[in-house]
Amino acid sequence: MDRTTHQGTYTGLDVGKIVAAILVVTLHTHALGQGSSADFWLSALCRIAVPFFFITSSFLFYKRGGDIRKYVFRILILYAVWFVLEAPLTYNKFFVDTDKSLPYNLALFTRGLLINSTFYVSWFLTASWQGMLLVWWLSKKISSKWLVVIGILCFLSSLPGTMWYGLIAGTPARQPYWLFNMMLCPANSFIVAVPYCIAGKFLAEGRIRFSPRWKGFAALAAALLVCILELAICKDSYWMSDTYLGLLLLSPILVALLSETDVPIGKETSKCLRNLSTLIYLCHWPFMFFISKALGQSSGWRLYLLTLAASIVFSVLVYLLSKRIKALRYLY
Repeated sequence: MDRTTHQGTYTGLDVGKIVAAILVVTLHTHALGQGSSADFWLSALCRIAVPFFFITSSFLFYKRGGDIRKYVFRILILYAVWFVLEAPLTYNKFFVDTDKSLPYNLALFTRGLLINSTFYVSWFLTASWQGMLLVWWLSKKISSKWLVVIGILCFLSSLPGTMWYGLIAGTPARQPYWLFNMMLCPANSFIVAVPYCIAGKFLAEGRIRFSPRWKGFAALAAALLVCILELAICKDSYWMSDTYLGLLLLSPILVALLSETDVPIGKETSKCLRNLSTLIYLCHWPFMFFISKALGQSSGWRLYLLTLAASIVFSVLVYLLSKRIKALRYLY
């Protein structure tokens, strides 16, 4: 039985979303100091946030019988609004604060519009609608078995560019993979979203479930152990943790458990947390950019606390004002 409250509101997932948004801020500000061993482990933990968002969005879409056209349109509107708001920072990113040639930067900008990022963190929005649309379309054309195969292949294609770089470093595969990575950015595009959207779909259809619940917690503990072992093995091969195998195990289990967890909060509170998570995710980078300039540092606990505080205050104000000014709802 689905454990939901107030007309299908998944309170556990909404609480999880606000925690995930805070983890994203923690990740980008490198609260423990960029480059340290502690930062590596904290960053690896925080990486669960984006998979959590992908899976949760897919789970809710399929659970509630969503309209793919409305879903894509909503994400595109959200993208367009934030693209305009962050246009000065985007211009600075591609055409001012760079030592690359104009044709090269135009190529990067074009790639960003199509599959990666223009304004900071925008890749998540692009990957969300593209990944969901692709999974929705494929699920009508092929069997679930082949859908799983495609999802696994997509995920594996992202590994050599991040945690598992050591597998191709110093081999003939490095150069062709570099070209593939430059063109399609598998760890930061629809490619990595595909397996997570598939996982969300299967969760919504009841293909992944843990009953009794102790099995879910046992699976969660096992997945955490796999993550720790994998990170320890790969830690010195490449200083990134964008994608690693353990995430593909850990994230669906966590979403499954939270989807069956009732948190004693009201419908409005749950809705508020859900919308605040989106706002915090989308607004934190501009705050981080300007606070970093003011502090003269690109990482650290002061940058983290100030960025988080500014993001939360801004998000709460926008959400409250949106009750009177409906146009502000396009921000989330």
